[in-house]
Parts: sequence; C-alpha cells; structure tokens
Amino acid sequence: MSELLTGDEKLVRILAEVLERRRQEVGISQEELAKRAGISRTYLSDIERGLRNISVGTLSKLAAAMGIAPSKLLATAEARATTNGTPLP
Repeated sequence: MSELLTGDEKLVRILAEVLERRRQEVGISQEELAKRAGISRTYLSDIERGLRNISVGTLSKLAAAMGIAPSKLLATAEARATTNGTPLP
C-alpha cells in the first residue's frame, strides 16, 4: 500500500477489518447484519471496505447486532493499530 494515510484514516481502515472479521465470526452475511442494525447493505459494504467514517451511533447499532460492546470493537482496532507499528495520534 503506497498511499499515505492519516491516523484517522488508518483507524477507519482497521476498524473496518475488525467489523468484517467479527461479522464473519458471528456467521452472518452483510445483508443480515445490515438488517439487524437498521442500515443498508451497501452502506455496510462501504464501511467494511474502509470507505466510510462511521458515527458512534452506527458503530453502536452494528455492535449490538453482533452481540459485542462498541468499546470492545474500538479497543481491538486500537490494539491492532498500535501493534502493527501504526501508533494513533
């Protein structure tokens, strides 16, 4: 990856990976998660590809739909960012 990303952009991308991985662990499709969270599947797809900087409200809806605390998702993303040599600002 040759593009330069800001700290926020890196966190968005890492959080996207964390969300996708959790969805897969739960064993549900994007369509099912989007339905449970009350968002569109295309929006969820954009989130999982790191194209959207989601709100706390959307993160909370997604977390609830997957049975996990939003803080756990953020903590996992932050830990991944700092262990991958990408310290957050």
